[in-house]
Amino acid sequence: MAKPHPPATQHDGIQTATIWLGKAIYMVIAFALLAVALALIGISLWGALSSFEAERATTFILLDAVGMTVLGLAIVDVSKYLLEEEVLRERELRSPAEARGALTKFLTIITIVVSLEAVILIFETSKGETHHELVYPVMMFGAVVAIVVALGLYQYLSARAQQATGTRDAMRADEAERQAE
Repeated sequence: MAKPHPPATQHDGIQTATIWLGKAIYMVIAFALLAVALALIGISLWGALSSFEAERATTFILLDAVGMTVLGLAIVDVSKYLLEEEVLRERELRSPAEARGALTKFLTIITIVVSLEAVILIFETSKGETHHELVYPVMMFGAVVAIVVALGLYQYLSARAQQATGTRDAMRADEAERQAE
């Protein structure tokens, strides 16, 4: 026989209002990020198209447009993540496999953006007379390598720790993650 639900209290109403307020804030932030990303993409593409009309298009202008478009795409992805995880998702807790997947996706986007910016900077500095300016792009590539190595180590250690605990839920989540790929 099912237990009757306790009567609603003022505390429950405050908690519900707080949850909805938090979701509303996340929604506003997500849409603001989306607007900024679309503006960034639009302005960079407009600049590239304008450079063609003015017959001053160069590889660097086009690479800059690509870089800004990829950065805009990364911001769109962050906006989407906020909407999915903080507004639309009903449950608070997630499995370790889901957390690993979200972190991997986010760091992959960051890695791509930083790598692309480093490539653009290498092209820009290589046309100059001095090559001492290549230090910054090379350091950016070093940061990308460090992020990839750290992410790989994190994934390896967290998957190993998850398997060591032997929890059935964790193993099911890992199996579901592998099948989804």
